[in-house]
Amino acid sequence: MISAYRWLTRINHVIVAISVLAAVAMMVQVSLDVICKYLFGFPIPLTLEAVSHFYMVALIFLPLGLVTRKRGHVGVELFTQRLSPTKRALFDAFGDLLGIAYLALLLWFTTAEAAHQTRIGETWETAFGYIEVWPARWLVPAGCVFMLLWLMLLSVDDLTFGITGRRLLPNANTDSSAEPDRPAAS
Repeated sequence: MISAYRWLTRINHVIVAISVLAAVAMMVQVSLDVICKYLFGFPIPLTLEAVSHFYMVALIFLPLGLVTRKRGHVGVELFTQRLSPTKRALFDAFGDLLGIAYLALLLWFTTAEAAHQTRIGETWETAFGYIEVWPARWLVPAGCVFMLLWLMLLSVDDLTFGITGRRLLPNANTDSSAEPDRPAAS
């Protein structure tokens, strides 16, 4: 479990670095586009296409694994806030399992769509000709894979904690090298 946690954490660092590069590239391209448009009267070609089909998809889907690792998804604790930590962990494990089922379906369909668009060589028609956009289709399943892997790890951790009162994984929101077997808080 710990080795899988560390391996996925390392991969998350690379994926988040790619997302940060996409954000920086988007900021630079959009800024240059605005500057060129208003100072020289000529915007940078294909900025809208690059932002909407490549940069934004990378920014939304690639970091899903990191968000899952840090348990950063939106949650409503109205009904669970008074549960004991072990009962809350069992409730979280149930949610993790539902998420795994949903993500498995999402991964299946997005991979099939990405493969189809790759086979037909999906392109967009622009004022400057055609650009190939099928590679961006693979960003969605890539993000879903890492979210799915994290949900699988977290579900085992939550289930173990709910049953035994001991965590298998370190707390991702603090030190990732911390010892995993924290006892349950009362």
